[in-house]
Amino acid sequence: MSFEKVLGNSSAGKSSDANNDSDATEDDNFNYILSAPGLIQTNSVDNKSYFLDNNAQAIFELNTTSGVHNPIFLRYELQSSDYKRMKQLYLCTSQNFGILEVQNTQTDVTEFLKIDLSTKVTSVITSTDSNIAELQFPNGARLDMACENLYILDGGSQSLIRLNLTSSLATLISSNAIGTGGSLFNSPKDIYVDELNDEAYITDYGYFTPFSQGYIFKVNLTTGNKSLFSNYDIGTGTSFIFRNILNIEQFDNNYLYAYAERYIFEVDKTTGDRVVLFDDGDIPGFDIFNYRGFTLDPFDKSFAFLNGGSNSPLIYKMNLTAPSGSLVASGYTASGPNIIKSSSMVVTSDESRIFFSSTYELGIKEVNPQTGNRSITSDNSLGTGPLYDNEDNPQIAITSDDNFIYYFGQKSQYVLKVEIATGNRTIIIDATSSPSFPFATFSLMKLGPTNQYLYFTSQFNDEIYRLDVDNGSFIKIADNSGVGSGVSLCGPKDFTINQSETKLYSFNCSTSGFVEIDLVTLQRTTKTDALLLNFDLDFNQPLVLSTDNENQFIIALNGDITELDATTGNEASISTPYKKGKGNIIPSKINAIWINKDRTYIYVESNGELFKINTKSGNRKILSKWFATVFAS
Repeated sequence: MSFEKVLGNSSAGKSSDANNDSDATEDDNFNYILSAPGLIQTNSVDNKSYFLDNNAQAIFELNTTSGVHNPIFLRYELQSSDYKRMKQLYLCTSQNFGILEVQNTQTDVTEFLKIDLSTKVTSVITSTDSNIAELQFPNGARLDMACENLYILDGGSQSLIRLNLTSSLATLISSNAIGTGGSLFNSPKDIYVDELNDEAYITDYGYFTPFSQGYIFKVNLTTGNKSLFSNYDIGTGTSFIFRNILNIEQFDNNYLYAYAERYIFEVDKTTGDRVVLFDDGDIPGFDIFNYRGFTLDPFDKSFAFLNGGSNSPLIYKMNLTAPSGSLVASGYTASGPNIIKSSSMVVTSDESRIFFSSTYELGIKEVNPQTGNRSITSDNSLGTGPLYDNEDNPQIAITSDDNFIYYFGQKSQYVLKVEIATGNRTIIIDATSSPSFPFATFSLMKLGPTNQYLYFTSQFNDEIYRLDVDNGSFIKIADNSGVGSGVSLCGPKDFTINQSETKLYSFNCSTSGFVEIDLVTLQRTTKTDALLLNFDLDFNQPLVLSTDNENQFIIALNGDITELDATTGNEASISTPYKKGKGNIIPSKINAIWINKDRTYIYVESNGELFKINTKSGNRKILSKWFATVFAS
């Protein structure tokens, strides 16, 4: 269910970015894994189903019986693809083409492209850069039955626009200034076009306030008149119309289906009355809340497809006449325990084993990068010694001989030495033996290249400590109260140490850039002034990785990985989500990161996806994917 070879040439225009295609080697496999599937849509020409995956940035063809899904069109095949993000696919159900909504992540311009699903040829229909004043921030769209017009909902102008695909002529159908009806659009999201009755049904998010309600509008396509058709106060039945109504479909001439967070509703087209068909508890073990899209099976409308979105890479087929269903496809790979929220990661020198610590979970887990399988290395049921506690941001470091891992816990207030082979644990230092060691303040821990010292940074106290692992003694090596001299510390968190263990480099808050600390004299100097940096530092992410060259650092910010020249501030892209590198994009905040010794590969964990990234080509391969809880940052 993954794709690991470069696709053959298609008729679509290739990217203008040479970095996308020039540097990959034959053994540099990248893959496209089901990660954030969009709406499952089927056409009647070949009875094939398709979806756009927002993290893979690929259009997949899906066999809804076997679950097999293969990419047929990739983001980098777009003409001038740099910084372009494929957002939505609107399929023509009676012909073999679709409309692809594409956003430029630098300029925010959105284009609507027509894509032939056979030849993969794309052509521009219109864009938000056109002379259509109402086309500003498209929220959703739908093709009519003849596939002649695209109806676009715009969240910026709060309007409904009809775009003719042949002439590119745009007509404003309805807005808060056009058409009678006292109700106003707030954030129109999805539309069903009922051409036989010259009307459309539109779901609306409602006001962006907690616990506010969503709406369903009815709009006359000739006059633009609209009425509030169904919400909390209109229509009988359940009162559960949530703000985040996602999708609406027409079942027959009498009923609509609406999908809203935990519920699937049947809505009477005459009265607006609602009946809940399904909620969270109807199917044991199945959580409707994990899904983010809903479409009817066009060949049998008693079934619907649910797609998971970014935090649930699942496609499910549901029987709407009875509380039952089946999993069609899953992006989760391999087997073993999930890693709920990784806090740090280390890799053995031969890159055959990858270890994780995890917030709110006990112990140390391992991923086999060849198989993707996950296992427990040490926890309260495996290995002897002190027990683990549910930690917030535990840290691990691995010795150069790959035999031991050091584990630090804020809550339990100890540093452990863990034997990898057995999982056995011994205490290096704890609150009883060293009550003056400020366990609760530390943000990050790393092991020096000589394997003798562990280093700890305190982001909020502006302190750095060094611990001797042989005898448990420790000293403070930097603060703003007399330990060390030179530039002031400012929120030190992520850091790296040179190979001779004579210098420590750390981010020193967004106003100061990099600081260099001489580990012999404890003198602090500015390595890179913040004025030279072209990015905002985010202390909620791991940022710095060691390099052989003490003037070059690897910086990772929100999935964009660059190499920084510390003397000039110049940056060179290694992997950029919508520009450099093939394979699934890094979807969200990076939790853990590691670089190998020869700087050929970087390992990154983000939202339950473990990536291996080629530092030359920027290509990304998912080694393992598991369910991970997303926490607000």
